[in-house]
Amino acid sequence: ISVPEQGKPEIKDVKVSKPTRSGYTVTCTVASSTAITKVLMPTWTEKNGQDDLVWHNAKVESQGNGKYKVSYTVDPKDHKNESGKYVTHIYAYNKAGKETCYQITEDIEVPENQAPVIESAEVTDVTEEGYTVTCKITDDGGVSKVMMPTWTDKNGQDDLKWYTASKNGDTYTLKVKTSNHNNEGGTYYTHIYAYDAEGKQAKKELTISVPEQGKPEIKDVKVS
Repeated sequence: ISVPEQGKPEIKDVKVSKPTRSGYTVTCTVASSTAITKVLMPTWTEKNGQDDLVWHNAKVESQGNGKYKVSYTVDPKDHKNESGKYVTHIYAYNKAGKETCYQITEDIEVPENQAPVIESAEVTDVTEEGYTVTCKITDDGGVSKVMMPTWTDKNGQDDLKWYTASKNGDTYTLKVKTSNHNNEGGTYYTHIYAYDAEGKQAKKELTISVPEQGKPEIKDVKVS
């Protein structure tokens, strides 16, 4: 039987959410006969020892009757964006100058970051004046930017331009104008490069046929 010392806070009901690439949340209940002044959750990764040790200030909410609800979400960004095993301890302090330490013994394993995922890439509104590229991009660590370099087949990459796609939620869009590419028709190439906050990237290549300006366009040909 573990009996808390008189006057010291009691830490119990400790829970750790399932770790993801975005981190994990530690919650617990602290009971104390004297008001709690603060709760700290020092955290570090197993990699390279305590080189990334940070004493995090947890959120403390009084529940009345000497009980407090405590929580903190550990963000890998505060720990060099490292994956692997994390260690978190809980320190509770009260106005009587007493403290209690709780060491979480369960394994906390933050998964390694994966490259962004590019999906649902499509080209629409193809005319002599250009076309629109849209795609959905997701990343467990957050997408930092999406670039869509574009050029025509004619004369190689003499008209290469690197465009930054516009963002709406997890959907990215680019409107390519032929006026930015010597008003050329024919074959266009647009590549999609997605980068996340940790430098990982994904790529998708698109080929588009653009009608030449001033020339008739023959389509929907049917033979009976």
